[in-house]
Amino acid sequence: MQGNRTQKRRPFQAAAELDSLSSGAAGALKKLIAASRSSGTLNLANRRLQLVPEEVYQVESDGDNVKWWEVNELTKLDMSYNELKQLPAELWSLVALNTLLLSSNQLQQLPPGIEALEALKQLDLSENPLTSLPEQVADLPALASLSCNNCGLQQLPERLGEQQPQLSAVNVAGNQLTLLPAGLACAQALVVLNASKNQLVELRSDMLAAWASLRDLDVSSNQLTALPAAVGRLPRLSLLDVRSNQLSCLPPELGAASALVELKAGFNRLPDTLGMLVNMKTLDVRNNLLQELPDTLCGLQLVLLDLTNNSLRRLPPALGTMTSLRSMPLDGNALKLMRRELWSGPISALLQHLRDQLPEQASNTGGSTLSRHGSQNGSAAATSAAAAAAVAAAAAAAAADRPPRAGASASGGAGELILKGKGLTSIPAEVWQSAASLAKLDLSGNNLSAASALDPSSLASLTRLKVLCLNSCSLIAWPLAGVPAGALDSLHTLEVRSNPLQGVLGRGCLASCPALRSLDLSGVRGLQLAPDALQDTPQLEVLLASTAALQQFPAAVLACTGLRQLGLSSNSISSLPAEVTQLTRLSELDVSNNQLSSLPPQLGLLSGSLRVLQLEGNCLRTIRRPILDKGTAAVLDWLRNRIPV
Repeated sequence: MQGNRTQKRRPFQAAAELDSLSSGAAGALKKLIAASRSSGTLNLANRRLQLVPEEVYQVESDGDNVKWWEVNELTKLDMSYNELKQLPAELWSLVALNTLLLSSNQLQQLPPGIEALEALKQLDLSENPLTSLPEQVADLPALASLSCNNCGLQQLPERLGEQQPQLSAVNVAGNQLTLLPAGLACAQALVVLNASKNQLVELRSDMLAAWASLRDLDVSSNQLTALPAAVGRLPRLSLLDVRSNQLSCLPPELGAASALVELKAGFNRLPDTLGMLVNMKTLDVRNNLLQELPDTLCGLQLVLLDLTNNSLRRLPPALGTMTSLRSMPLDGNALKLMRRELWSGPISALLQHLRDQLPEQASNTGGSTLSRHGSQNGSAAATSAAAAAAVAAAAAAAAADRPPRAGASASGGAGELILKGKGLTSIPAEVWQSAASLAKLDLSGNNLSAASALDPSSLASLTRLKVLCLNSCSLIAWPLAGVPAGALDSLHTLEVRSNPLQGVLGRGCLASCPALRSLDLSGVRGLQLAPDALQDTPQLEVLLASTAALQQFPAAVLACTGLRQLGLSSNSISSLPAEVTQLTRLSELDVSNNQLSSLPPQLGLLSGSLRVLQLEGNCLRTIRRPILDKGTAAVLDWLRNRIPV
């Protein structure tokens, strides 16, 4: 590898030098340019050009005695995968261009005048460190395809799509966009939109209403908290990817999207209206913490149903009637009532097993259960007498270390109390009465913003608690404040995702749980980690802080030398410290969708432990795309070879 670095080809420095170069590369380049005079197509991709040769846009400068009536105007120019840092304004004199490919260069801006390319249909600027796009890109009347993914853009031309009736494909993935430009509301010909790996906070209803031709919509890995109802009124939508957002539900109107074939909703929540999507073939709902599947789902004719990493304890027997199913990944679920070889084996055997249970299931349909969406009638369970009784029964069952009765399934099992989404504003007394026996308490999806909702002395009584889930509880203050040091010495998992916590998390805030191994702060945007915030958790192995508005790498992490998984995706981190090598046991590092332009070479020293390094959505200027495409091992090897001797 050292030898390869010493044999670099000399890049072409300027077009005027081509005539004086005697190398075979220069000769081949001149032949390509000469041939383009008759073909109208010029491919100069991956030739390490630092400047655009003048011969590209000046016919008279090539010295080949080309007769003017024999010249065809250039219609396609491919200069991707070079080292271009700037473009000459004369390039816009190629007014016949309909395709211009400039991806994977080092362009930081475009010269003025691009609106002169009135015939341009395809423009690819991907993988360039562009700070912005000129507004004149919106003045290209024939533009049909625009790609500017992984550029670090914070905004797009506001008029994009307004006067571009042919615009049908837009790829802006891997940038820092918080909103889509208003002009896209006029892009009625739009067929494909990829806006994944950005920081979008909303999709406008008027835009969706205008996209009657839209077929593929990818808004995964953003910060969306809701989808407009208009998404269900897209008559041609066949692919919808909303994975890795902050969605608490999907709109019921989605059930009217009759053309929808593929829905990817992993890391969100499953709506009860999915049974109406009669044409759907692929459904991805992994990592949703689902406790049960709605009966309406069993009426679909899916080919792929991905249920990985949920909280399913059983599968409905009616699922066995889905004879079209060819794959159903179930890893990461607690299917304790079913042999592993059954659910991990051939899908046909599993479906037959479920069908065999149908008669018995049909005779026991009188019981009512509470799903993760609340009670079946949709009422605020915790405010009704019936729901209060269910909470009391489940708490009593947990205290007695036994499963709850059929009508009180708020408990997830012996020693577990699951009260997600019950409309609670305070914690029922029955919960604290069973405190001594609780191993897991899940209060996610309730409104516990009141200062008195979580009493420190009551929390301290949870001496056997191992898992505490407080996700989306409208918490403003740190929930463990005031809990004595070491009081929760059995707690190993703490989740406080998507809460409006404010202030600084400093030394002592985690002193109550010294055995903590997993901490999830994802979506907590107002909380800052002090450098000593994690000093009291020496056993911490997993720290998740994606979409947490981090401006820099949290120094507190460096104290967690036993850390195995670190998730910092969808923030605004611009650099990683060289000291990250202190995390010698780190096996997974996710820094995707940040503002990294380079990586410290010392990161390569973690090649012995680091198995997953996620870098998508960053504008890495020093590492070329072919190396990134090879994966973690290749990137670490590349970095390690650049450590100063």
